Amino acid sequence: ALPWPTRPYRDDRLALLVPRAHALARRAAVKLEQIADAELVGLEDGSAMVLALERAASAAGRVLHLRTRVGSYDSMAAMVAQGVGVGVMPVAVARQAARNRGLRCLTIDEPWAERRFLLCTQPLDALSSAGRSIAQLLAADSPNANPASVK
Repeated sequence: ALPWPTRPYRDDRLALLVPRAHALARRAAVKLEQIADAELVGLEDGSAMVLALERAASAAGRVLHLRTRVGSYDSMAAMVAQGVGVGVMPVAVARQAARNRGLRCLTIDEPWAERRFLLCTQPLDALSSAGRSIAQLLAADSPNANPASVK
């Protein structure tokens, strides 16, 4: 349990962005095995995305083939478009990149590809007025918001 109050903020799913000519592009969904067999364009070392992917690969006894690392999803999409490799990113980002760059967005059919984000703050009465306002704004903006818990 976390020492401070938490509440659900957003749910997210990861997807695989691939060039249209890639062998995986004909699939609607992929598993970790297919991702681990591919050349990957990853985010910088230490990013939550890379850690989640490495953790899943390690648990499955697989080693990732990270061809290169980039600092943003936009850079990742550009590298995928150039055929450098495939990239794991949030599905909303992958869908937009697929539309903008003529790529394919594939569902990752794995439990680890589903993410839940939490808002975690000190107790609201311990926050500054600015901190309290931000926490309340984020909580109210959440698709998971419970209006009674945003006070």
